[in-house]
Amino acid sequence: MANLSTAFGTVTITAKDPNILAQFLSLHLKSEEHADYGTTLTDINKLNIKEVQQYVKKNSYPSKPDPNYYSIDLTFSGTGCWSFISNINWFFSCLKNFDKHDYSLKRNDVEPIYLEIAQSLSKERLTANWHVTDSESGCDFILVYDMEITWNPEKQEQVIFSETKEISTDYTAENLIEYDFYDQGEVWDIQYIRDNYDYFIECLKQENTDFSNDYKTIVESILAQPDKFKEFINKPDYNVSAIWYDISEILLDELELTSTSTF
Repeated sequence: MANLSTAFGTVTITAKDPNILAQFLSLHLKSEEHADYGTTLTDINKLNIKEVQQYVKKNSYPSKPDPNYYSIDLTFSGTGCWSFISNINWFFSCLKNFDKHDYSLKRNDVEPIYLEIAQSLSKERLTANWHVTDSESGCDFILVYDMEITWNPEKQEQVIFSETKEISTDYTAENLIEYDFYDQGEVWDIQYIRDNYDYFIECLKQENTDFSNDYKTIVESILAQPDKFKEFINKPDYNVSAIWYDISEILLDELELTSTSTF
């Protein structure tokens, strides 16, 4: 099974008129219902066809490059197949061969109107400009990039018009916080504790230790001698970049501390 990346950002979709925008967005929402690697347009995700039309009417605007076209700006979140670039690569695929790909619209449970919309929209030119922040722990990356794609009605295919990579960095607690995947205190690694030791101690003071007497003893021991624990955690024989989502996990699982541990 492919590794799952976590992505979020904004996308600007452009078409000849607001009605085409609304039709495509409704089609996209339908095609995502059975998606294994989803792209959720969060502003409209819970809307029906009529509500999408109303939303587009209210929020679309004449495109700056070409005022004869209309654009709409949307936020998104997504789960990528290895990376979110996969999702972008098949974003317009619901316009063509929808009986052959994973996001099949040609199913018994799909109203005929969606098949008609797909056939009609496949004759139109659409573009999508993405600003993406994407991460995946197994492949150790955080990416920030822009990508523009176009649906070419003459060739009946999606074309990548441009791609600009702004940032490529490691999957660490510090970077996950910096690029807004998590808030401070929600994700940890050894290096982050070393670099933010005072903050770690303040968080440790707020730890819930009721679930384990052993864990309570560990926390009390660290708080009683923070300087010694700081020396202990700076030893070179730890995996400094393994990600943990709770202080108890990093103390018990990564550092393998017990109530009898000494620093």
